[in-house]
Parts: sequence; structure tokens; C-alpha cells
Amino acid sequence: MDTLQESELSLSLPGDLVLRRANPADLENLLDLQRNVLGKDSYEEIKYLLALPYPNFSISDFLVVNDLQNTIVSALCLMETQRHFGDTVLKVGMPEFVSTHPDYRNRGLIRAMFSVIESWMQARGYAFGIIGGIGYFYRLFGYEYAVDMHCIGNLKVETHLGKIPVQDGIEVRSLVEADAPAIFRLQQARNRGIDIYNELSEETWRWRARTYNLISNGIEDWVALKNGQVLGIASLSGKLPKLRMWNFYGTEEAAAALIARALEMPGLDALKLDQDPETTQGRWMLELSPLLQNNYGWYIKVIDPLRGFTELKGEFEKRISASSFAELTRDLELGFYRFGICLKFESGKIIQINTLPSAGELKISIPPDLLPKLFFGYRDLNQLAGIYPDLYAQGDNWELLRTLFPRLRSNMRFIL
Repeated sequence: MDTLQESELSLSLPGDLVLRRANPADLENLLDLQRNVLGKDSYEEIKYLLALPYPNFSISDFLVVNDLQNTIVSALCLMETQRHFGDTVLKVGMPEFVSTHPDYRNRGLIRAMFSVIESWMQARGYAFGIIGGIGYFYRLFGYEYAVDMHCIGNLKVETHLGKIPVQDGIEVRSLVEADAPAIFRLQQARNRGIDIYNELSEETWRWRARTYNLISNGIEDWVALKNGQVLGIASLSGKLPKLRMWNFYGTEEAAAALIARALEMPGLDALKLDQDPETTQGRWMLELSPLLQNNYGWYIKVIDPLRGFTELKGEFEKRISASSFAELTRDLELGFYRFGICLKFESGKIIQINTLPSAGELKISIPPDLLPKLFFGYRDLNQLAGIYPDLYAQGDNWELLRTLFPRLRSNMRFIL
């Protein structure tokens, strides 16, 4: 019997395939698929997350598609992750470890699993879904780019090798477990003043030190030290002749030493630097005159708009209290063409949030696919208006919208 119930899931698909929920007996089969399709890093990450155990996560949070021989040919999972959003901690649904055997692609298997995953997210009460991955692909399932994955650009060995000043006495080596407390403090310092971010625990940093190796699984963490004190860290990933350096924490001097060391690697041709250009390190990296490259981004989907406004109520009130609308008392009706949301303000406080039966004839109209970008402050409202002509507001509503939905700074990363 076909059913999409979370507790008892079995769905027949064309080609004698079955979509179902994973169970403990699937572990080795599932890990084989992940290792063969996504690589050894994903294999190690899943093993670690299941062994922790990671909060609210088990093998039963995987969906799998198997053939008549019970071989798993496609899989993904739903994880719960936390994102700091101002003073609010959001619990967000994250589809992850999306993989399909090459012989079974272009059959709609991921689409079928995403329809189940979305029903899970609704049932579990998530306002937002987040995923990083293949360009454009997740737009097919209603996700939109809404948080920057910052990029500076590429350094060429032939141009930059030997031209990056490195202070005397700075040592660069691989991360070890004893570095974890210092790295955690650098991470906290990096996120001060950032609007949206997440952090890795000290235990996760220790696991990375034990597990990640550039040669064996394509990723490694390096630290820069002086007189035994950790000054900074960065991650190195990819395969020669092109590598990526990212997740920079610490001082400019540390970043310089880490980058210089990477450029000295035999066989390297180009090094891609990913860092927020608005940080001190990012501004310094731009002075190296890299070959510029545009940012990538995290995909966001608004699963439940009403819940999203409710969970971020405190953030909206803070923005209003710091503006000329501090004593706002009115019903603010936001039209999203297919639906509407009313925020009832009294003296700058939101006392009620409810849906509207219709979005027609409202003074504020916002295309619904823009909502993820507004919630997560992807761009200034004026910038978005230049791209979305169907975003408009009458009277002083435009400045009110700009107050409620400013551009936000972010530093989001994977959970490991």
C-alpha cells in the first residue's frame, strides 16, 4: 500500500523502484551510495552524525529509493539545524546528502523525495528549509537563493606566489584536537556583529581534526600559530591543480600565512578564496588583486510564512523600535499575490499575526518567491525592486518595508 505518512512510508515509483524510509539495516548500503556519489567526506560525515548522535537525527530521517534487489539507488535526509538570527535561534529543516546513482538520474527520484521531505518539514513545524548545492536545481522545488556564500576570487600561483607578506615566526600546520577551544573562540569572535550565523561545537572541531585529510577525503583544516598561540584557521578543499580556501577565522597575519603556504603546494595552479569582502580579512584579500568571482548562495524555502513571521517577531520589533516608526500602531497588510499576512502593531509591538483571506487590492504587494530573500536580508529593498518590478508599496509603506527587511550580514556554514 502506498502512503506518504512519516511513520509508515512506502511509495511505488516507475521502473520497479520503491521510495521508503531508511532503517538500521540500510546503513552500509546507504554509506556505499554516499561514498560513491558524493565522496568520502560525506561518508565520514554521515557516520559521525549518526554516531554522536546528532540532535533529532537518525537513519530513519533518510529517505531511500531501492530497486528490486533492495539496492539503494537514491537517497537524501532531513536534518534539523539551528541558525542564530539576531537574538533569535531558529530551528530550520535542512535536506542534505542528496545523491542518486548515475544510472538512475533524470527519473524524478529527487523530486519525489522532496515532496515527502516538505511534508515532514510542515509536520515538524519548521518555518524555513535550507540547502546548499547544485546551481539552479533546487529552484525546481521552490527554493530561492537568499543567503550569500561569500567569495573573493582566485589567486594564480604564477602571479601571487612569493608576493604575499608573511610575518616571521608564524607556523602553519594541520588542525589538531588540542586546538579546538582556541578555534571555538576565534569562531565566536568572527560572528560578533553578524546577523545570521551558525557555529561548530568544540567537539565538532576535534572530530574535524581527527577525520579530515586533503588527500584521503578532499578537505583539511590548517591553523596558523605564533609562539604556540593559534592566530587563525582556514579550511582547504578540492583536488589539485585547483583548491579552495575558506572558513577563515582570526587575524590578517594568519590568513596571509595560510594562503602563502597553500600557494607553495606542488602541483597547485589556482587557489579560490571564499571570505566575506566586508570583513577585515576580506578587504585585505581584495588588495591582493585576485581574479574576481561572484558569490554563490544558500537556498532558502519558506515552508510556513505565518510561522516565519511569528518566529521572527522579536527581530521585526527591534527594527521598528530603532526607527522613526517606533510608535507604530496600525494593521500592516502584506500581500503576496496568492495569500496575505497581517501584522497588527500597537505602540511598535506586534500583538497579533494572522493570514488574510485574500491578497487583492492591498497597498503592499510582494511576489511570494521574493519572501526568502526578504526574511534573510539577501539584498537591500531598493536593489530587489530593480529586479522584481512586481514588488511595490504605496505611500510611506516603502520606508516601512525597508525598516522591516534590511540587508543582513551572514556567515552560514554546513553543520560540520
